Amino acid sequence: LSLLGSVTLLLVALQLVLGAWLSSRFAGPSCLTFPHCNGAWWPQAFRWAEVNPFLSLQYREDGPVLTTSAMQALNMLHRVVAVLVAAGAGTLSAALLSRPNDRRLGAALLLAILLATSAGIGIVLLGFPLWLILAHDAAAALLLLSSLSTYRRFRAT
Repeated sequence: LSLLGSVTLLLVALQLVLGAWLSSRFAGPSCLTFPHCNGAWWPQAFRWAEVNPFLSLQYREDGPVLTTSAMQALNMLHRVVAVLVAAGAGTLSAALLSRPNDRRLGAALLLAILLATSAGIGIVLLGFPLWLILAHDAAAALLLLSSLSTYRRFRAT
């Protein structure tokens, strides 16, 4: 469980960084459908240089300037990593739930991944309501705390 806990924690941390990057670039509403992004599985004419996290955003009167394909790529990358997080956290939860002393931790981890995933999907399907975005962020915090607790419990064993 030590290795699985470590990998899950790293994936969760990566996902939180991607989520922050996505929101800091105001890229959420660039993908209005789920599971694909506006009918495509990956944006056309996309260049990685467009999503360089170290570049300053350029602004116009109506908001930040970032190409639609770059915003869609950030969205899809966040979705791909979400699948990896769900797989890792789900596997770890199943292992924890099978151990009598670790069932509460496994249930917390499973609840967190279910809440974060369903809120993330709901955000897109319901048109980006603020209350659901906040719920998604809270679930992400719960996911981080539960995966960190799992990591701490099993890191030396």
